Amino acid sequence: MLFEYLTKGLTLSILGCLGWHNKIPATLIVLGLMLLGLIVAFVLAARQAALQKIKPRTSWPQYLIYLMLEYPRMIYVGVLAGLLTGVLLITLVFSYWSFLDLSIALAVGVGMGCLLIALRLIPQKLVRRIIIGALVISGTVFLYMYWGKQGWSLGEGTSPITLGVHLLLAVPLLYLLTIAGRTEETEIEIGLVCALLGIALLVLVGPSFQIMAILLPTVIYLGYTHYLLKDMQAFKALLRGMGHAKQGATAEALTSFRRALHFSPQHRLARQELWKVHRQIDLRQVHQDERLLKLIDFDLCLQRARDLLFADAPTAEQIAEAKQLLDLVLVQKPALRPAVFYYRAVAHTHAREYDKAATVLRELLDASQFGPDEQTSRDGILLPAWQLALMQHDELRKRVGDPLLISGQLMTAIAVTEKASRENPDATDVKQLKARLYNDITLADYNREAGDSPTQQASDFDHKYVYEMGVERLDLPTAYRRGVELLAIAVRGQPKHAPAVWKLAADAAMKHDDPALLKQAQNEVKAWTKLLGVKEMSEESKVAYFATVKQMGEQAYHEGRLDDALENLILASEAPQSGADTLRMIAELYEKQGNVVQTMHYNEQCLLYDAKNPQYLERRDRCYISLTPDDINAHREKLGKLIDQSYLLKKSREILDAKNSGVEQYEWAKHLSELLTAIAPERVAGWALIGRCFLRMGQSENGVKALEYAYHLGTQNKPSGDDLEQWYLASRILGDFYLKEQRFAEAMECFKSFSQSTKSGADTHYKLGQCAEGLGQLAQAKKHYHSANMFDHPQKYEVSQALERLGSS
Repeated sequence: MLFEYLTKGLTLSILGCLGWHNKIPATLIVLGLMLLGLIVAFVLAARQAALQKIKPRTSWPQYLIYLMLEYPRMIYVGVLAGLLTGVLLITLVFSYWSFLDLSIALAVGVGMGCLLIALRLIPQKLVRRIIIGALVISGTVFLYMYWGKQGWSLGEGTSPITLGVHLLLAVPLLYLLTIAGRTEETEIEIGLVCALLGIALLVLVGPSFQIMAILLPTVIYLGYTHYLLKDMQAFKALLRGMGHAKQGATAEALTSFRRALHFSPQHRLARQELWKVHRQIDLRQVHQDERLLKLIDFDLCLQRARDLLFADAPTAEQIAEAKQLLDLVLVQKPALRPAVFYYRAVAHTHAREYDKAATVLRELLDASQFGPDEQTSRDGILLPAWQLALMQHDELRKRVGDPLLISGQLMTAIAVTEKASRENPDATDVKQLKARLYNDITLADYNREAGDSPTQQASDFDHKYVYEMGVERLDLPTAYRRGVELLAIAVRGQPKHAPAVWKLAADAAMKHDDPALLKQAQNEVKAWTKLLGVKEMSEESKVAYFATVKQMGEQAYHEGRLDDALENLILASEAPQSGADTLRMIAELYEKQGNVVQTMHYNEQCLLYDAKNPQYLERRDRCYISLTPDDINAHREKLGKLIDQSYLLKKSREILDAKNSGVEQYEWAKHLSELLTAIAPERVAGWALIGRCFLRMGQSENGVKALEYAYHLGTQNKPSGDDLEQWYLASRILGDFYLKEQRFAEAMECFKSFSQSTKSGADTHYKLGQCAEGLGQLAQAKKHYHSANMFDHPQKYEVSQALERLGSS
């Protein structure tokens, strides 16, 4: 590297000085001697090649390129010797230069060489590019500013054209040395070229295009280093490799082509030339050259074997060559053993050696036969191996493919196919193998891979594809059961859609009149929903689930299976759109079971839909008949929201107020009143109604007790509304009872309470007078009688008699 960069620095320095001094004869002498030195270098290189028994096998230009690339030191020595001889002659013999000129040229050249070496030693490419770019731009700008101040004058005896031409002449010389050198081209060379170009433009075009002199080199440098540098490095390695290849130096050619691909991995010509060299390798002698063995690209050898075996009707010689290549790869690159096995199976198949082909292929498809270092090669060859075993030859399908699938390898083959399908979804052969494999999949195969749990699923499996296969078969009388099996597999990969998918299966079972399958599908709809929860289902699955449980409930309802009907209809009622009909059936079923609480619960929901429906109203009456206070105590929280207290009160009062009511109706009214007191023991109305019912039924003692309780309850709680009205009524009835029993004090208290009612009047005052008279409170009695006498009423005569009696006393 030191020698090469010093040579480049001296070449540029001396050419620049020659241009500065404008001595054309001196330039011709130096260039002529450089050319002579280059010729001598080529001659010596050819002699050295001949001593190494390397003879020209191509045209002379190609041979010269080979010599230049293979013997770069001789080229550099020849150029440098001619250059130094020329400058010494123009200084010592012809006196075109002085010793000072020579010293400056040599010093500048050595200095440039050292600078180039220093830049080359910077390891970071980005830093090196930035520094070189900055030097090129700053140097050009400096010269622009310096010559601008000098009026664009180069000094006495210096021609701008001559200097510019010399600088431009240095560009091809620089690239000749770069291509010939062992050191790879870097940003340094293009930086030098851009610097030379910038200076040449400045001195050639002067102030007219000074901006172009700055911008053009900058653009070239940035574009070249970013887009072309690696290609040029690859090009140099490619030239060296082609030269070696032409001369039969196989190892050197392989090294150079690999170097070219290192710089440009997608370089088409380098890859072609590398393949061409591999094709020319004598496989019979390759074992004798360890260096060549290390350079051979065994992947290319496999590619070559593949090309031989997959040619149209390969000959016996091609098959033999492919086998020889495969033996070489297997010995030298054991990690490629899986690929070798595959191509061996192909070779044996072409040779009709089916037993050998089956043995190799079966071993290839057995994962236990390969280690981790061989897995990469095996992964790359598994798909064509399965295609060979199943799709490409009947003998191999019978001997290898079908037995492996039967033995439980189906899911393994599917996983391989799925990976290939993701990488190349449009490949026809992959689609064909996929269809073949999925056509044979069973639920048992899937469960062996994924497990029996519904929440587990197989990886590398196309559940959607299986779903589509299943749906296609549902309408076919001979294949609908197979379609349902495929759907059962598909739902494992899309559990949120499971109820909707099983609903399709249920519809198919119904269409084909398959009750057993219908029941299975319906149970699966329920099971999946129970497993994941309704909230986790897709909207389609929610609709399918509610439709299914309603269908199951209605069927059980019509068949008289009460428990099944209730279970499914209750589930169906959770749907927002379940409607009154579902609730009606549930209420009816609970009524048949004798569960009055649940019957009331669902019947009340029916009434929310239609409050005047006679059927619902009649069921409510039946519920109240069957309902007992014990039921209320046992289910108080639930029944407290269901029982209509206003209904109980109103119905009981209507019965008691009806003129044609008998004992049976009074019993009914008492029952309703007892329900009211059970659900709301603090309500006066219930106890008052119970007391009235007992009185109507002739049970005075019980009736009085109930009325007394109602009366005392009212005095403590200050009732209102219906309770206040019934309290007044209880007060009046109790007052009459106490008056009849001559319990005047208690009677008076009750009548005083009733007198606050709007329904009290003359009769109340008359009875208060009787109570007061019975207690000996004659003045108070007389007052009440006078109040009663102010109105017309049935006891008008009795009041008059009482006043006369009290007046005489």
